[in-house]
Amino acid sequence: MGHGGPTFANGGAAAQSGSERDPAPAQHLQLSLIVVLIGLAVVLNLASIIAPEIVAGFDDTEQQTLGIARLIALALLALVILKMLRQRKSTRPYLHEALDLLPVPAALWREDGSLEHCNGVMQRLFGWPERLPLTRQQIDQLRFCNFGRQDGGRSEQFEVESSEGRFLHVTNLKLTNGRCLCVIKDISEHRQTKNQLAASLEENQRLMQRFREEALRAEAASRSKTAFLAHLSHDIRTPLNHIIGFAELIRNEAFGNLGNPRYHSYLDDIKGSGERLLDAFAEVLELAELEGGRRELKREPVEVAALLGQVHRRFAAIAERAGIALNVDAPDACWLTGDPQPLERMLCNLVDNSLRFTPRGGRVSVIAWESDSEIVLEVTDSGIGIPPQRIEELSVPFVLSDAAFTRDHGGMGLGIAISRTIAELSGGRLAIDSTPPLGTTVAISLPRLARSNTQAA
Repeated sequence: MGHGGPTFANGGAAAQSGSERDPAPAQHLQLSLIVVLIGLAVVLNLASIIAPEIVAGFDDTEQQTLGIARLIALALLALVILKMLRQRKSTRPYLHEALDLLPVPAALWREDGSLEHCNGVMQRLFGWPERLPLTRQQIDQLRFCNFGRQDGGRSEQFEVESSEGRFLHVTNLKLTNGRCLCVIKDISEHRQTKNQLAASLEENQRLMQRFREEALRAEAASRSKTAFLAHLSHDIRTPLNHIIGFAELIRNEAFGNLGNPRYHSYLDDIKGSGERLLDAFAEVLELAELEGGRRELKREPVEVAALLGQVHRRFAAIAERAGIALNVDAPDACWLTGDPQPLERMLCNLVDNSLRFTPRGGRVSVIAWESDSEIVLEVTDSGIGIPPQRIEELSVPFVLSDAAFTRDHGGMGLGIAISRTIAELSGGRLAIDSTPPLGTTVAISLPRLARSNTQAA
């Protein structure tokens, strides 16, 4: 009701008892008493002023009696005025004024369940006009929201949903005379945020569960793929070895002359194709073993100069026939930690790729340099280069096995994937930098052997 006075349950009518129902007779009696006392006090005081000779003729006892009467008249006047002030203030209790000053919706209920007072903030909350008495329907709406309930104890708190769909937090405090003070707070936005957060958490849990299931399926599929490739490579390599061996046996005419010399050309094609196919399946088997964890790499001292020397001896003649300059440079007394055979296989894959994609007249260099904790091996060529969008794809197995690459350059496209896997299993990493058509640089960083271990080696 704001500052317009208390609102009551019975249509806003004043339902008070005793003198508060009809204060007019009591006020008239008090006014009459005040007039009499004021008159008596005035007469006594004027008597001392207007007729001092009469007052002076009184003896001491009479003068004392007159003074006492004057004091009693003034005291009675003060008491009556004080009582009237208290009664006037009681018509607007301090509690009602305090509720009107509260910045939160508040309502005061009587013991019989009727509404005694409702502040303006509460009326604004429900969209009701302020400073106007509440209707019975509005009071029933408050009661329907259970604002006036008090189940026992000094206080209670609960949440309710209003008829407008808003969520409200209610605090009931039990006061004297069986009255109940109800303070509420609109928590609709908080509840909506809480519900959205709960829904988001539930959705995240569902997605995480789905992700874990998909990850398990992907891991199982990867293991199945690796096992399949390993079995397939093994099963195919065995007959290929027979094909290559028998082709070479027939080519050498171990059991007699073949007759037509064209058979020799056919046998050379059979043998060469079988060897290329055997190399391809060897790559597949090697990748399957590395990714499947069935091949554990050793950690032992490896001299970098010796490692690069083996690579140079293997590809020197191939580079010379292709018209490509092959340069190898490694510092002396430079050691790293790793498995010699896989590391040699890694460098051979990279050098083989560089030779296949470098035209005649180009160059391929293999260098090594050392830092405080790493040894860096670089394979650089002046070939056709790699487009930026394909650099990230090079670590994916079979990415180069499309028709264009296999027709023009051959291979299964596993060289980079195998090399990266070996580098990572050796505790290092592989990086590619390319600028078409200027060439490509592949850098591998590997753990350096401690100097004390170097001296021992």
